[in-house]
Amino acid sequence: MEEEPRGLQFFQRRLRRAQAARATSPDAAAFAQSVELLRAAHSLLPLARDGTPGLPPSADQEGRAQLAGLLLAAADFVGCRPCRPAGDVNLLDPLFMYQLFELQEARQRDGSRKLALGPAGQLLPAGVALPTLAELQAVCWFGVAYWGCSLLGSQFDPAFMARHGMKAEQLGEERVGEVRRETAAAAAALQRLLPHSPKALELAGYAEISLHMEAADASQALPHHHRAVQHYLRASRLACQQGSSYWTALCGARAVLNLPALLVFGDALAVPVPLVEEAAEAGRAAVEAAPRVRRVVPHEWARLAEDVVQDAQSCLPALEQVLASLHTLKAPAASMADKAAAGERMVRSLTGISQVVARIYRTSSNATAVCSGCGQHALGLRACSACSAAMYCSRECQVKDRRRHKPACRAAASAAATASAR
Repeated sequence: MEEEPRGLQFFQRRLRRAQAARATSPDAAAFAQSVELLRAAHSLLPLARDGTPGLPPSADQEGRAQLAGLLLAAADFVGCRPCRPAGDVNLLDPLFMYQLFELQEARQRDGSRKLALGPAGQLLPAGVALPTLAELQAVCWFGVAYWGCSLLGSQFDPAFMARHGMKAEQLGEERVGEVRRETAAAAAALQRLLPHSPKALELAGYAEISLHMEAADASQALPHHHRAVQHYLRASRLACQQGSSYWTALCGARAVLNLPALLVFGDALAVPVPLVEEAAEAGRAAVEAAPRVRRVVPHEWARLAEDVVQDAQSCLPALEQVLASLHTLKAPAASMADKAAAGERMVRSLTGISQVVARIYRTSSNATAVCSGCGQHALGLRACSACSAAMYCSRECQVKDRRRHKPACRAAASAAATASAR
């Protein structure tokens, strides 16, 4: 009997833990439910060994494809990330939007209604529920917002374009304006549809960061950063209340990483102390939550949260020092000497934060790049510790690529050591 790949064994082990913990962990419940929906969609559209449709042409093929698309949308709605758990399903992304529904029509319907598919509805596996129209609408808004954020990022970050294989030509000013409006509208619509969803608020913060990219100067960009920090902090509070370690980790870390823009490029003394206090608390909560994430969610979800928390953790000590300095500077009873010393400490702390954030954005492990092992674009690649030239999406890929990479790695490390000695 052929042995299962180690990656699949790893996935199934985490899935079993998630299924056991789904009653007490919303993250585990999201993972387990999304896999159930994906498996149901897969059962509707079996594939042959060569990847072609496994069913002969028939009258119900279109109904099966539509039903599979609805189940994929439901999986995206309940999942923590737009990427789907990898491991035991094989579905093509285009199915996700295959004749899904007309967004304009769905806007005018009662969001609590279920879709009626007629005879195709009989193909729905037992125990699997179709998403409501409101959930489908939210999934479409998620797609519009993520697409807009990515497109805006590609216009103002040439490296982003290269990583994604995009063409070098820029969109015209008018088209960029349209994308900005569509992205902002999608983020606002999600907040109206899902006011208590950390996932919607995290995307709203992401949209604000993307919208600031074409700002002419810091004064125009700062309001976007301020709103992003507020979105991330509210998402972190909701996640803590709902018991979600995943969103507590991700949103708390994002708040910490975006607050320095307000302190460094704006007037640090004008930033409300409670905002800095809440960001520091959210950062500490994120660090505590991160180890709990990896036990019950798939690697693709956990890796992003862990990498963002790692970046935020490097900013936290300096942020705590800034907070202590702000308390002294704004304390009525503090002496002039104490305030002068606190001001000097805060300048040093802000300089340290600037350096940390600059290093994070230069060597961001959250950038999308190509894995040196499998050749696939992925988030959160980790650099080879010896040469920092090769990037890998997993330890399995690094081990698999070791024989090929070893000569180049030694040469790069030797060259770096020689240059350092000079």
